[in-house]
Amino acid sequence: MKLERTGCVGACPGYVVTIDGVGRVRYEGKYYVVAEGEREKTVSAQVVKKLMMRLKAENFFDWPEERNVCVDYPEVRISVTIGARLHEVLEGCNRPGRVLSLAKEIDTITGTREWVQKSNSK
Repeated sequence: MKLERTGCVGACPGYVVTIDGVGRVRYEGKYYVVAEGEREKTVSAQVVKKLMMRLKAENFFDWPEERNVCVDYPEVRISVTIGARLHEVLEGCNRPGRVLSLAKEIDTITGTREWVQKSNSK
C-alpha cells in the first residue's frame, strides 16, 4: 500500500509512505516535512491486516478515482496492490471524503507524524 501526499502552492508537506503486508514502512520526505529523505520502521502485521480488512469491507477496489485538479490544494493518492490486482485512488481540493479518511488512518498506523510535521523553515 502506498500513500502519496503532494504539496500545494504553499507549505503543504509532500511525502510518500509505503507499507507492506508484514508491516515494513518506508517513508520518503520530499518537501515541507521535518524529515526529508528516506526513513524506515516496522509496525505490527496485525495492524496491517486490520487495515486490509477495512479496505475489503469498504470495497476499496470499486472506489472511483477522482480527477479534479485544484489550484493551491494538496492531493492524496493511495495505491493498493493485492496479488496481481492494483487499484489507485486520488482525492484533492481539500474535500473531506473516504480517501482522505483512509490517508489519515495510514498516517496514524505508520506513525508518519514524527517525520511530517510541517516545517516553517523552508
